Amino acid sequence: MNLATITGVLLSMMVSQGSVDGKIVSKMSNFSETVLLQTIEGEFTKITVDVTAYSPTKRECDSTPFITASNKRVKEGYIAVSRDLEAYVGFGDKVFIKGLGIFEVQDRMNRRWKKRIDLFFFDTKQARRFGKKKREMWILESKKMDKRLTSN
Repeated sequence: MNLATITGVLLSMMVSQGSVDGKIVSKMSNFSETVLLQTIEGEFTKITVDVTAYSPTKRECDSTPFITASNKRVKEGYIAVSRDLEAYVGFGDKVFIKGLGIFEVQDRMNRRWKKRIDLFFFDTKQARRFGKKKREMWILESKKMDKRLTSN
């Protein structure tokens, strides 16, 4: 099975992401993280990242906290990535974060952060409770990675 086929199967399973009682969940039909990990391990680029959370406040964002850097309205299931990770993923790309689910890149973080992912929460208290976690992230769909692979 090639990379495009695996990505298509995984993404077609995805319904949405969100949070329930402060816990991130991926609502996927027939979702099994174990099966997903067996499918993607060794096939997709894996990066260890720090995962934090943010909410739509001017203190955490900018003067337009409900609009992402990609100019989309914020929603749970979107993530912001540190600028160094933008070498691998861009807006609209999909990533899987172990223990958390599948997310879509739609925002970017301040330049001071490196190897970091920020999960979006509407609720500021939930975002603060999430804290900081070290997790493995697999790039499931990336226009930047596809271009890099075809240009070599």
